[in-house]
Amino acid sequence: MTKIELYNILIDNGWIIRKGIDDCAYKQLPDRQIQVIPGIKKLIEKYQVIMMPSVSTKDFSILVEYIFENKKPRRIVHSGIIRNKQQSIYTNNPTIEVIEKYLKEIEMWAQEQDIEAGLLRYSEIPFDTKGIYPLYHLAALAITGQTAQLDEYLENFKQGNKMTFSVYIKQDFIERALEASKEYQ
Repeated sequence: MTKIELYNILIDNGWIIRKGIDDCAYKQLPDRQIQVIPGIKKLIEKYQVIMMPSVSTKDFSILVEYIFENKKPRRIVHSGIIRNKQQSIYTNNPTIEVIEKYLKEIEMWAQEQDIEAGLLRYSEIPFDTKGIYPLYHLAALAITGQTAQLDEYLENFKQGNKMTFSVYIKQDFIERALEASKEYQ
């Protein structure tokens, strides 16, 4: 099986492919969005079907983009709230049936995830966490309506105290998160 054949199976099962740095596939469910980063590798005796699934909501993903970029995205965006520990499967014969079964398992996994608990975890992580997580922290505070915490952050930033936030977090990020949080109260 080729990557193109894998993409066609995804498309036939209602997924949208977005080409880019990392080719991604998305499936929008009524209350959540699933993302996979599909791939397939031929190993010595088996195939590895890679999906790297994560689940989020459209609102959270758009909010992360707004806080970071100060604009609403024109493309599909996905900021994972929960990532699946099972990143891939191994099979001797990667048939359509095997791939479709794996996709159904991913959808079932996504439906079982507690999005609210995932947002709560992000809202409680330390603000000096590395990588994308400080941005996710701000978005989680905003989407859960925690304006008091965002107000406190903003006051500290205005006084020149960045509180050990990651260097890329700017005052305007917090201002946008605070503005957005008022919609979720």
